[in-house]
Amino acid sequence: MAEQVTVLVERCTMQIFLDPFFESSTQSNIKRMLRYVFQEPWRNEETIAVLGAYFPQKISEAKAHWAAASKKCQDDYVCTNLHYEWTAQQKHHAECGNKRRLAEVKSCKRKYERWLKISADYKDLKQKA
Repeated sequence: MAEQVTVLVERCTMQIFLDPFFESSTQSNIKRMLRYVFQEPWRNEETIAVLGAYFPQKISEAKAHWAAASKKCQDDYVCTNLHYEWTAQQKHHAECGNKRRLAEVKSCKRKYERWLKISADYKDLKQKA
């Protein structure tokens, strides 16, 4: 898959590296770039095709990461309520591990939902074009 696409708009040419752009840009900047792509769809046919294959792949990857993180969180969860023999430090260490794994699950879910929003914006603009 191409890691770089070219967006042509009037007298402007943009070279965009997909992964860094979509991971670090804000939602509004991504939407603006997609509007530029569909402003002149006949000049950006290759970019539209690349993005059409790119978004479903990223959504499936994000969903797989989310499922893996969720499974790891469930498997590695340590219930501290039933361990009366543990010291306060041991309980704290176990609770911190639980919180860290839960934060990872939430982060993966956020990334998955972000890819869904980006893909929805792409599909809306594609229908309007």
